[in-house]
Amino acid sequence: MIGNEPWWCAVADTEHGEICGRANRKGDCFVPFRGEKSFTNFKYVLGDPETDHLVNVGDGPQGFRIEGGGCTWCAIAYTPWGKIPGLIHLFWNPDTCVYVYDGIVRTTKNFVLNKS
Repeated sequence: MIGNEPWWCAVADTEHGEICGRANRKGDCFVPFRGEKSFTNFKYVLGDPETDHLVNVGDGPQGFRIEGGGCTWCAIAYTPWGKIPGLIHLFWNPDTCVYVYDGIVRTTKNFVLNKS
């Protein structure tokens, strides 16, 4: 929850590739990309909002950034503000989750992958 609003892991379809982020029930999706960007063309990652899913990985990562970000997975960041959906770069920075809170891109090493 951010405030009183639940958030789901989501993958936005952008001109820079499919980027993992968070979405609310109103259809707003936000991703950590050069700050915080919002998109309306996205898909929800299965599951209840902000829950820790550790199910089958499937055939590959949920997202892929064209501009050098590479493969990304959705993740749930454990933050001072609660659980916030974000992303990790599984191959070049697998121990750090990137998320946005209050318009600022932040990182944490306290997270769980949301593999769906």
